[in-house]
Amino acid sequence: MKRFYLYSFLILFLIFINKTGTAQNIKEIRTIASENIKSMNISPDNSIVIVGKSNGNVRAYNLLNGESVFVNERQQKEISSVNFNKAGNYFLASSFDRSIIVYKTATGTLLKNISGSPSSVWTAIFSPDGKYIISGGDEGNVKVWDITTSKLFRDLSGHTDRIYALNITPDGKYIVSASQDHLLKIWDLSKGMLLYTLKGHTNEVRDVTISPNGKMAASSAKDNNIILWNLADGSLMKTLKGHQWHVLSVSFSPDSKYLISSSWDKTIRLWDIATGEAIQTITDHESPVLGVKFSRDGKYIVSIDENNIKIWESGFDFADAVEKGN
Repeated sequence: MKRFYLYSFLILFLIFINKTGTAQNIKEIRTIASENIKSMNISPDNSIVIVGKSNGNVRAYNLLNGESVFVNERQQKEISSVNFNKAGNYFLASSFDRSIIVYKTATGTLLKNISGSPSSVWTAIFSPDGKYIISGGDEGNVKVWDITTSKLFRDLSGHTDRIYALNITPDGKYIVSASQDHLLKIWDLSKGMLLYTLKGHTNEVRDVTISPNGKMAASSAKDNNIILWNLADGSLMKTLKGHQWHVLSVSFSPDSKYLISSSWDKTIRLWDIATGEAIQTITDHESPVLGVKFSRDGKYIVSIDENNIKIWESGFDFADAVEKGN
């Protein structure tokens, strides 16, 4: 009988491990106190975390020791997004003062100021080849800027309200936009053409991310849900439910098998894409979690609330996925 109970316990334990996987290994390694945080990103080499603040400041911290690297005070209003180019030697910061500024990552030196936006800029990203900056803001258009000339290359209209977030496929062919109008749209960059309008959310879509394998997009919204989309045809693949309030950000793991999300409900959730289940919920933040991201190699996870940056070890080994470029 004792042997029976032992076997039963082992079976239940193995089922638990299979369901939760290595997700239980996520652990916090550092908290960096920093006031008025609104946006964040991690350099591709994991050396620094850059945060944008409500007062227009951009501040960089060493990811491993938490020390301040530089602070830049050139923009006048809230920094809505921070994003790196593919190599990581430059980053850009978009602002409600209508500016998009390109900085040198190592020093925070200003390299270029694109100031032709007609309204507050909520998001701006580099194209993978570094030729363009793509932005979105209050007027609802996707704007593509030539980075060499700083001139507008394309002005893509279709949304009827503010664009909160943008992302681009790894091959640089397709842009995905997320809007206050509850919709996402997929655009062909080279043709300047709308391909698909994605309907599924019932409230403002706050973020969109694209899987490293280029096959899926994930969006998060004020309807408390996350939706996975097939980029090949714009179809809805799966809805992830679990957050109790607005889902503010989403980020894929390097192997495209996991997704991490943050919410106004003060939690971070790690999702298994195959099952659609949350396999870990982190409740260490004491206020809404405004953003969360996997590092490019997946070794670290960084999350922010208004006054803290938290650095986590993911517990995953994505070395094979990173080496293959997936």
